[in-house]
Amino acid sequence: MEVITRNENNLLNRVEIEFRIKHTQQATPSRNEIMDMVLKTEPGSKKELVILKRINTRFGQALTTGFAHVYENLEYLKSTEMKYMLERHASFNESSESETDVDSKESGGE
Repeated sequence: MEVITRNENNLLNRVEIEFRIKHTQQATPSRNEIMDMVLKTEPGSKKELVILKRINTRFGQALTTGFAHVYENLEYLKSTEMKYMLERHASFNESSESETDVDSKESGGE
């Protein structure tokens, strides 16, 4: 993951990251994989405080670009983001948590 721009927006209490991912000879990264990459580039951030926006994969190219907003806390996130983004983000977190639950049940070793 290559960070194109990183802007600290003190007015909205968030960090705005524009990124580019080159995935030659690999599948297009999932939202969960992109979220993990953003968490690695922004130390101290939490998954529930990251909103992914405008993820775009170029047709015929192994290039994905997008924006991520990393908030200081949940209160700022809820007061700033639109309702549909909060719903998308909530459903994304629920689906990734259920995947983790399935993985932990499968690795139980019976």
